[in-house]
Amino acid sequence: MRKILTIVTLVFCVFFASAQSQTVQPKVDERTELMSIIFRLAGAKEYVNNNIPSYAKEIDDYFAPFKDYDVIKFAQKLRIEQGVSYDAVMSMAVALEISDSVRLCKNLSPLSIDNRWGMDKVNEFVPLLNKFYFDTKFKEFFSNHSALYKIAESRFSGIINDVDFVWFEKFFGKKVKGSFNLILSLPNGGGNYGPKVILNDGTEELYAIMGSCVADSLGQPSYSKRVAETVIHEYNHSFCNPLIEANFPAMELASIKIFKQLKDKLSSQAYGDPITMEYETLVRACVISYYQRNGVDENVLKRQVASEIAKGFIWIDKLVDLLSVYEKNRDKYPTLSDFMPEIIKLESSLSPEKILKEREANAPKIVSISIQDKSKEVDPDITEITLTFDRPMLFKNGVSYGKQGETCFPEFLDKKSKWNEETKKQWTFYIKLEPEKDYSMSFPSQFFYDTNYYSLDKTYYLDFRTRK
Repeated sequence: MRKILTIVTLVFCVFFASAQSQTVQPKVDERTELMSIIFRLAGAKEYVNNNIPSYAKEIDDYFAPFKDYDVIKFAQKLRIEQGVSYDAVMSMAVALEISDSVRLCKNLSPLSIDNRWGMDKVNEFVPLLNKFYFDTKFKEFFSNHSALYKIAESRFSGIINDVDFVWFEKFFGKKVKGSFNLILSLPNGGGNYGPKVILNDGTEELYAIMGSCVADSLGQPSYSKRVAETVIHEYNHSFCNPLIEANFPAMELASIKIFKQLKDKLSSQAYGDPITMEYETLVRACVISYYQRNGVDENVLKRQVASEIAKGFIWIDKLVDLLSVYEKNRDKYPTLSDFMPEIIKLESSLSPEKILKEREANAPKIVSISIQDKSKEVDPDITEITLTFDRPMLFKNGVSYGKQGETCFPEFLDKKSKWNEETKKQWTFYIKLEPEKDYSMSFPSQFFYDTNYYSLDKTYYLDFRTRK
């Protein structure tokens, strides 16, 4: 969920035109725009962004007179006291309907309400939301931006054609009782979510709610084709989360043991408890299985597995291998639900301490940086920084914000970074420095891999100040 700035980003994704069981059209939805704006006004950091600067400014200007409304104060209280944030906000959005008023969907099953809300709080929140909707003339605001929304929808439509929707039913062995829905939510920034709405008649509406847009040179929403992998990820949540919830009592002890070792790393990505870690682990393994089924190059898959391990999903390689066993024995395991005892058995057998110790022993290291950390008299005429590693590396690389944040991040020259072709141990990137200024950057572990697909042993930081 976090936004990371890189010089060069090698992202795992390969796209396939596949037969689809249905047509899925991306749409900007009034409900998600409403909820996203509510939590932007409430100061929820994950909904405060300016990815589309002109739209963000129009939101702030238009709704400024309503920032003290009761629904905004209530949203702030829900966030502080009950943790209503991130996906909980979007799960409520799709549980709503807007016609003559804003209200919960007819025949909505209580299973659709995220535990962070609770029905009592929902019943308090919805009338306040309805008042905000009418007093602000939200429908008019939404209609006035239809041209912007159509641009987003048009630009995303080609991406969705590359998703194989048939795979979900085949892989999970579970027939979808409703439909796939794809919503573009422009105020969501880098946040993407995969909620599901369950009705009392058993109908299930599956959602992928996509932020992941940036402004082009004209300030209009633009999407990279790489976002297709995120669409697949979010739809997997609708299948994986219920499996984890149904089996979590049997997984809980092993989950707690693993989460304890990775708490800081996972929490920094907004995965703040063991069950959320389990959701993400299974979803990410299933995404890799999706690409395996579609014939992705083995080296690409290895890099993706390594990337997930570096993010803290330390046993995903073993889970991916186990899912291959599931795929080869579908006569014995018609559904992934039938196979969950095998996943539980595997996880319970793991020693996270042993896995981490092994990875630490095998991980590559940065042995030197051409500018020494905490230097105070760095020449401002320097235009390049070189990292030296203890072994040959693969060509994945990047730089992110350092300990002092975005304001101390350097400007990069319009020149491609390069590796030493002979040793493959040195990586150089190019920057523009100013005199008497503090600079801060980091080299995240998941940005660098050796030839055996081990990521860096840790994230390295570089802070320095230039002289006159």
